[in-house]
Amino acid sequence: MNDSTSATEKARNLLAIGRIDEAIGMIGEAIATDPSNAPLHVMMARAHNAAGNADATLAAAEQALALEVSVGALHLAA
Repeated sequence: MNDSTSATEKARNLLAIGRIDEAIGMIGEAIATDPSNAPLHVMMARAHNAAGNADATLAAAEQALALEVSVGALHLAA
């Protein structure tokens, strides 16, 4: 298991036990390391949604979608 996977699992576990603010911080650190990782942005959207942060939820979801569209476009161009 690499560091990114480990951090993702830890963040997922923090969310599961309701430690949302800690999870958001951990996900934010992971995104800073790998900003083009769409699943991290999806996880961030879920965390913000759990915290009741509507604007942040939407921003993270939009970023995830933008990244997925970009990746999909690259696959189509190849």
